[in-house]
Amino acid sequence: MSIFKKTALITLAILCVNILFFFVSHQVLSYRFLSLEKEFSSLNVSRALDVIEYYAFENENLCINLANASDFKLFMDSRNHLDFKNNYFGVDFFEPADCNMMLVYNMQGELIYGENYDLMLREKRPIPDKLKQLERRHLQGLLQGELSRGVLSLPQGPFLFGAHVIASERGDDEPKGILLTGRYVDNEEIQKMIQITKLPFEIIPADQLPVSFQLTDEIQSSKKNGVFLETVDEDDFVGYGVISDVYGQPAAAVKMVIPRDFSRQGKLIISFFLWFSSLSVFILGWISFLLLHKFLLSRIAKLTQTVSDIALDGNLKIKIEEQGTDEIAVLGSAINRMLKAISTQTEELKGIQHELVQAKENAEAACKVKDVFVANVSHEIRTPMNGISGMVKLLCKTELTSRQKYYVNLLSSCAESLLSILNDILDFAKIEAGKLEIEEVAFDLRKVIENTARVYSIKASEKNLELILDIDFALPAKVIGDPVRINQVLNNLLNNAVKFTEKGEVSITITVENFNLDTALILFHVKDTGPGIPEDKFERLFKAFSQTDNSITRKYGGTGLGLAISKSLVEEMGGKIGYRSEFGWGSEFYFSIPLKICGYANKYQVNASSTRALVVDDSISVLSTIRKQLEYYGASVETCSHFVEAVYTIRYRGEDGKPYDLILLDATLLANQQSRVVKEFCELISSGVKADVVLMAAAKDSIDLDRWQAVPPIAGFINKPVTLESIEKILRKEMVLEDGSFIVSSSSDLDAGSGSGKIPQKSNRVKLEILIVEDMEVNRQLLSSFLEADEFELYFAYNGLEAFEMVQLHEVDVILMDLQMPEMDGFEATRKIRNLQEKTKATTPIIAMTAYGDSTSVKKCFDLGMNDYIVKPIEPALLQDKLLKIRFDKDLTENNDKPQAESNIFHVKETIKILESMVQNDRAFSIKLLEAFLDLYPETIATAKKYAADGNLTGVHNNLHSLKGTMLNLHISFGINEVENMLQNYKNYSKKDLLSKLEEIEKLLGEFRLAFAEIQVGSATRS
Repeated sequence: MSIFKKTALITLAILCVNILFFFVSHQVLSYRFLSLEKEFSSLNVSRALDVIEYYAFENENLCINLANASDFKLFMDSRNHLDFKNNYFGVDFFEPADCNMMLVYNMQGELIYGENYDLMLREKRPIPDKLKQLERRHLQGLLQGELSRGVLSLPQGPFLFGAHVIASERGDDEPKGILLTGRYVDNEEIQKMIQITKLPFEIIPADQLPVSFQLTDEIQSSKKNGVFLETVDEDDFVGYGVISDVYGQPAAAVKMVIPRDFSRQGKLIISFFLWFSSLSVFILGWISFLLLHKFLLSRIAKLTQTVSDIALDGNLKIKIEEQGTDEIAVLGSAINRMLKAISTQTEELKGIQHELVQAKENAEAACKVKDVFVANVSHEIRTPMNGISGMVKLLCKTELTSRQKYYVNLLSSCAESLLSILNDILDFAKIEAGKLEIEEVAFDLRKVIENTARVYSIKASEKNLELILDIDFALPAKVIGDPVRINQVLNNLLNNAVKFTEKGEVSITITVENFNLDTALILFHVKDTGPGIPEDKFERLFKAFSQTDNSITRKYGGTGLGLAISKSLVEEMGGKIGYRSEFGWGSEFYFSIPLKICGYANKYQVNASSTRALVVDDSISVLSTIRKQLEYYGASVETCSHFVEAVYTIRYRGEDGKPYDLILLDATLLANQQSRVVKEFCELISSGVKADVVLMAAAKDSIDLDRWQAVPPIAGFINKPVTLESIEKILRKEMVLEDGSFIVSSSSDLDAGSGSGKIPQKSNRVKLEILIVEDMEVNRQLLSSFLEADEFELYFAYNGLEAFEMVQLHEVDVILMDLQMPEMDGFEATRKIRNLQEKTKATTPIIAMTAYGDSTSVKKCFDLGMNDYIVKPIEPALLQDKLLKIRFDKDLTENNDKPQAESNIFHVKETIKILESMVQNDRAFSIKLLEAFLDLYPETIATAKKYAADGNLTGVHNNLHSLKGTMLNLHISFGINEVENMLQNYKNYSKKDLLSKLEEIEKLLGEFRLAFAEIQVGSATRS
């Protein structure tokens, strides 16, 4: 809005305010004049009432004088004084006294004598009946000195009276009677009153008052005369003054018509004053506006237009006219100088801008070159690393001498170190580029921690270190977060702790804080007994490429990226990381991460309240941790840190009649004892004490089962660090633990274990045809070694172009596609194959073999139509699992033409066969796994339905994600596609669609249940 319009609006606003002021002032002043007018009118009515009161007062004085006269006293004594009657009760006495009536009463209020004259006609009139006998209340009031004057309401009209007691002439002042004098308020009397007050009024009966006045409480109950005003029109008021009788009741009223002169004159004065003021303000405002427009607004508008033209055209050479020496002229001059300076600087900036654009283009080109370089380096390193790692794995399976095993292990360690360094560099590059991505998936945090601890327990045991794992029992069963990144941080901290610690122990402590229904703050502590960190080296921590010892003679290697990457990862996940260290006493690194909860841990259903346990270990920390785990299940626990002390305690408890049911014994502690002590221990266990003795073995000794099989009392062993799950399975006396260790009850159990992960051999199947697209010979040989099973028919292509040509000639079951190859890379080959298969309606599964593994590359793979990916160096078990799923899907497809019931049974049988191959052909255990799933899934779907009905999409996703994971682990195909489709599109479904999809999944799993039950019935019949 322009200044001109703003000024016009301000002027208009002032006028509006002036009009409002005029209106308000007019109302206020008019109200004030009206108040004064009413007050003046009330005073006039009150003056008329005062005159009537004055006449009543005169009557009272007349009555007092006559009552005190001796003639009246003598009359009261004799009551037949004839001269007295002639002198006082004749018309000649009444006229001068201006009195209509004189009445004498005895002390009982009875009329003794009296006369009533009409002074106009000079005639006697009858005494009104109301005055022939005084009312009792009036009589009592007179005797008490009250009600001595006033108004009485008589049929003839209002009557003004005065009354007084007549005393005896004898001088004893004893009252003998009462004298009452008065006159009617007639027209003659009213005229006299008008002459006195100079105010015209009339007296009307009380019943002629306006209805609004007659009904007021003030008229009905007040003992004083009331004044009321009524507006007749704009010219007159009518005032009413109520004349109350001696008893306080309305007897008559004064009515007075009062001209409203005040109001008329006030309105004229107010209107003249306000209109004059408003007109003056309007004229002054308009003149001010014109002057402002001429000397200020027009110049500002011109200045604004000029500046706008400069801004629009960008012509800095336009000059602003400088008129006068006032502030506007000074502003115009300043703008001219500013435009000149801007013009000069613009020319300079154009040159700088050109240089910056050139520098930006160079930086982008360099950044692109760096990205390509990093990708190529990653590929070029990972690809040979794939060959090295694979060949090392294959070499380990051959017969080797101890020296050869040493060399192979050294080679494997070097390869892992190189791969770790490469991963650190790539992660750091992602962090620096801001491309680090944090996933949010549901996972079992306890499993992640325990798996990481098992990996580092091997490294710790090689240095004779104790690795202790202490996890809070309140840790949620399932959380939502990034398990890979959490594992990476924990790996970095554990790697440093084990690497820098030469003796003592490394502990992992997990606690839960700020626990509520939706989230929990998880605290991770990694503590070691290493050399500690000098205080002057603290500032180097968490800095990239920095270590506490950067000398060329340093003992420990590394890139110095681990802690820097860990800090970035923790902060990206919304957490904090820190440390505590004292030189010479060890270090403690800790970090906290807030995680969403999607599943709560149930109290393990093991009641060990009747179990007495003894834990023997030379580490106080180990004893404390295992004691807490056993006591969690209700067991009674004792601990010993010396073997000899343990032998004595076992003997003492046996003699005391309270033998132990379970003994957990450190294998290293047992192995270091003298043979005599060990023999005594074995005899003690074999003879009197029937306890289950379980050895806790360091990871490096976990495969040395033959050594302990010969010791009769030993029931089995478990690996360290001891987990809560291991303790539970020991108490349940289960045979196989998930970590590969055993509770051994017979020699035949020693060969049981987890599956090898290989695809079972089935000669009656058609071979799975695999096209391997790989440009490096070593990798082709490696994949050939991984896939030596009879179920595979392998074909090879050197690059993407050869692969595309082969697919045109022969359709295969699966393609393993390398991404970076000469002539045509894997991306382009996949695009061409998918375009070709759009015409043939074929959908050959393509698995990418990538050295990148980042989310961008993976997303590109899926966008182009690839079905899965595997990161180099390739793990044989992982590759075989992916091929196993494709083999299973292929078998299902081949049986789709069978009747539905028969097809369902076939699918279930195939699922059971696959599970058998994964658990060393243990059919009973496979059946048990499927039964557990069939018991679990109805509750999962019911919970998902409840969340869907409540509109809780997160709850639906978490339950479906859990269901999908279980089905994939058990290779159950019924409904898996529907589950995956729901997980991808659940946000787009309505509540009704969600429930419908869940019912469809439930129906498909119901078919699986029926087919499984039919197989079970058939098996029972055959047996």
